[in-house]
Formats: sequence, structure tokens, C-alpha cells
Amino acid sequence: MPIFKIAETLWEQGKKRRQRILAMVRKELDWVIHDRLSMFILFFLPILMIATIGNVEIGGAMGEEEVEKTSVVWIIDNDNSNLSLAYIDSLRSENFSYELYDNHENPELVSVKEAKELIPTPQLQAYIIIPEDFNESLSENRSTTVDIYIDGIDLLKIIQLKYEFKVGSLLYQLDYQVFNSEVLYLPKYIPEQERSLLETVFPFLITNVLFAVVNMVSCQSVIADEPLKRMLIAPTRKLEVILAKMLAYSFLSLLLTFVCLTIAVLIFEVPLISFFNSFLIAFVSAFFGITLGILFSTLATSRLQAAQLFLFSYIMQVLLVTNLRIDPIVNYLPMELCSTIFTDVAYRGLTMAELGLDLFLILSINALLLLLAFISLSLKRQEV
Repeated sequence: MPIFKIAETLWEQGKKRRQRILAMVRKELDWVIHDRLSMFILFFLPILMIATIGNVEIGGAMGEEEVEKTSVVWIIDNDNSNLSLAYIDSLRSENFSYELYDNHENPELVSVKEAKELIPTPQLQAYIIIPEDFNESLSENRSTTVDIYIDGIDLLKIIQLKYEFKVGSLLYQLDYQVFNSEVLYLPKYIPEQERSLLETVFPFLITNVLFAVVNMVSCQSVIADEPLKRMLIAPTRKLEVILAKMLAYSFLSLLLTFVCLTIAVLIFEVPLISFFNSFLIAFVSAFFGITLGILFSTLATSRLQAAQLFLFSYIMQVLLVTNLRIDPIVNYLPMELCSTIFTDVAYRGLTMAELGLDLFLILSINALLLLLAFISLSLKRQEV
């Protein structure tokens, strides 16, 4: 009998807790929906960016950006001459962003057949085929053509690899005085398709826009909630506050993510291999914005300070991801994690099971951010 009494008491306590959380979720949704600026930032801003870029054609050379030194390149040398070996050495530089493997040092690994199978995957970013008449053509002062196949999915790596291959070829010509003859290279992209600007930048665009707009709005979720300051004097649990905020913004983020991806696919025909998996990863990016935004909102002492924390965090991420590339920090940033995974899922077709470790890392970081937000809120007394 006492066991049933305890169970009944626990059930009643849980019921009251669920009711309080749902009441706070409804209040948060009502506040955001009636805040015109928040709704504009959440829904119209990302849709406007997708629509703007979706109507732009690629019309010139793209800028060069640094990328992390994680690319893998294979060289299949069909000539096996002194000049071809020297050409391979000219491409094997410590200053280049890739690891180079050739069929002389790694004959069991490097082959054309294996390269064709791996080039659509994240395991291989490019492979180069040196023709059989490479030495003969250069010795007779004739031009020779080197075939280069580059993974056509990752924009930043395409730019970096093309630049480094060109530099390597120029260094080779300088070292071996083959100015009258020339080593020509014709880069080909796999998969072979012409993509619009929106398709090219979409993995980086969608994940980072979702993260930014959700982070921008959710960083005001606690500090701007005036009724919450009075509620915290009462027995309202601070963990319930964190959960309510998270659920409210998760609902809005799910809706926003679905709208953005639907517009991209139906109107601008962005090819996603799996809409559902792409949707999940895009939502994960928005969820990063929620957890980090709630943390900022509990740390800040004013709405302005919360906005400043968001702005500082966002600018630092942009710098670290696009320019500085400091290891290992860059590997744990939401911008880097989500855009890389979205590329693999949306354009390469990787499944959730194949992303096991990455997803575990993402869940762990978000759990840590929520824990820090709870600790921060718990350390505050009556004022939020």
C-alpha cells in the first residue's frame, strides 16, 4: 500500500512539473510569435537569403579561401620516369593542404579503379593521372596533359586544391626549365554537373543561417523575460525554465528548418539525396543556436549584453572557420561541424549510422551547453 502511495505522489509531482513546463512553453511561443522583430529574424531573413542567392548565377572566378590540412590526393603515374617522379615531388609540399599518395610508394592502395570508387566519398578529394608519354613529350619540347579529377561537392576544397595544383606545376616548370614545353592540367569534377551558386554554397549557408538567426533570438529568451524574474522567487524550478525555453525554440526551429529546406528544394531545385536526413542535420545546427543562445541569456545581465555575446561568438566562429583554422578548436565549432556533416548527408548520401561519432560529439556539446546554462541560472538569485 505505501508503494502505491509513493507512486501516486511521484506521479502527481511529475504531472505538476509537466504542466508548469508546458505553460512556460506556451508563454514563450506566444511571446516570440507576437514579437515582430523576432519573427522577421527567424523566418523572413533566412528565406530572403536563400531566395537572393538562389537567383544569382555564377559569373566569375571565386575567391580563394584557406582550408584545413585534411585533404587526401592520389597520383597514378603511368610513365614512371625521372621527370614524372620529379613532378610528383613538386606536388608533395608541406605547405599544401593535402596528403599525397602515389602508386609507387603505395601500389596496393593507389589505383584508378579504387580512385573512381572513393572520389565521391569524403575519403578522397582528388586524384591525378600522369600519362605514359609524360617524359617523352617534355623531352621533345612538347606539351603534355595531366588529368586531374576533383571531388566537386566541397567548394572550399575545390578552390584550395586547384590553386595548389597550379602552384605545384609552376614550381616544377621552374625547377626543370620546361618553359617552352608546358604541363597542362584539365581539372574535372565528380560528380560531373553544373551547379548553381545556391547549390554550391547551400551546405554552409543553410546551417550557418539557421544557427545564427536562432541563436540571435534565443539569446534574449531568459534575460528579456520579465515575468520569469517574479516566477523564480516562487518554487519554479530553474531546470524547468531551461527545458521550457529549449522546447519552445525547438518547435520554432523545426518549423523554420522545414520551411527553408522546402523552399530550397521545390523552388530552387537544390538536389538533396535525403530530405529527411538533411532536415535532421539542419535542425541540429539550429539546436546549437538554441543551447548557446540560452547559455548567453543566463550569463548576461542585460539584453544588450546578451546581444553582444551573440555577436562576439558569431564573429569569432566566422574568423576561425574561414580564415584562422586553429586546430583542434575549429573541429568543435557549430559552423564547422554542421556544414561538413550536412555536405556529407545532403550531397554524398551518408546515413545517420555512418555519422555516429560526429552525432555523439554534437549531442555531447549541446548537453554541456545546457548544463552550463542551468548552472549559470542556478547561481543567480532573484534577478535573471
